[in-house]
Amino acid sequence: MLAVRAKSDGVEIEFTEPLKEGVGEKASDYDIRQWWFKPTGNYGGPKLDNESLPVKSVNVSSDRKKVTLQLAGMKSKHVVYIHLNRKTIVSQNGNNLWSTEAWYTMNVLP
Repeated sequence: MLAVRAKSDGVEIEFTEPLKEGVGEKASDYDIRQWWFKPTGNYGGPKLDNESLPVKSVNVSSDRKKVTLQLAGMKSKHVVYIHLNRKTIVSQNGNNLWSTEAWYTMNVLP
């Protein structure tokens, strides 16, 4: 993954290489969760309201380098965790993902 960008109703994931044809088009290729941290005197705090965000739709761009996920229930002031299925998502050249995880702090919904 090159970048993750917030959308008003989900996220856009940009890849360094185009995805293989037919890859990354299923909601089951993505595991999306969100939670927030309770502020404490120590660094960090407990994860609260850890919940799955259902993927309502998946749109792969024509150049196959971006995927837009429409998500149900995304909230501001939460961490959005994105996990991609390493077994099913490969590049046009057959390269596997180098990293399958991203964390996005959604301070405000766009």
